[in-house]
Amino acid sequence: YALCMNDFDKAAMIADPCFLFRKMGMTPSPAQADILRHEGDELILAHRRFGKTLVEAVKAVNILISKPILTGKPATVGAISHTQDQAMELIRAAKDCLWAIGEAGSMTTDNAQTIELENGGRFICRPQREGSVRGYNFDRLLLDEASWIDDAVQDAAEIATARGGGRTSKMTTPMGARGRFYLDWK
Repeated sequence: YALCMNDFDKAAMIADPCFLFRKMGMTPSPAQADILRHEGDELILAHRRFGKTLVEAVKAVNILISKPILTGKPATVGAISHTQDQAMELIRAAKDCLWAIGEAGSMTTDNAQTIELENGGRFICRPQREGSVRGYNFDRLLLDEASWIDDAVQDAAEIATARGGGRTSKMTTPMGARGRFYLDWK
């Protein structure tokens, strides 16, 4: 495993979120790099095996580590997936990232749905249910396989980010001309 990230590593990560990919021994594709560097709301339609889960997990870890450094406030990143298994895959990918960059020791909570870090940052992954996002103010909310997530859940998700000025990332493979993701895409 990598040594814990030092201040220079953290500064490099803040300057370029792709640094985490390189720290993990990988190189992001140009499309993945664009997604990692984008700070606004995102609507991403990608093919299978693009690496959406890995990109989402790296983006979450970057926010969890960088926001407290930049603002002095902990970050809350949420993820909603079509199924519980997909939600657990996002948590697993984020844990793998933390291990690879030497930050796994900073986890104070580590279970199938939540990672919490010493700096107060939380990554919360849930399967799709309207109540999954109620009561949270997310800095970033990731909708994994967004075209498969019910419209009512996506509506609730927008409220959970709008309250605190957070951003939403909707990444998915195509599922036809129907639903909220399709309307947003159009």
